[in-house]
Amino acid sequence: MEFYDYVIFAADGFFQAVGRERGQFRIGTETIDLRIRTSRTYVLDSSRYRQLHHHGSIEEPKLLEAYQKAVIAGTIE
Repeated sequence: MEFYDYVIFAADGFFQAVGRERGQFRIGTETIDLRIRTSRTYVLDSSRYRQLHHHGSIEEPKLLEAYQKAVIAGTIE
């Protein structure tokens, strides 16, 4: 997956990155090209940032349906 077209919001001890991801979901030799709107929240823990939360949404109904069917069936129609 590639994270792109993002913005970072930062405050003391945390930051949030909001953007888009693109990549492929593969089952065997079959693939679905994914486009996902996503957000990630990181918090400062001691001396390094740790991811606290990650959310992604597939906004295109037909793409979401194809992905859900492939995950459930274990194959891409």
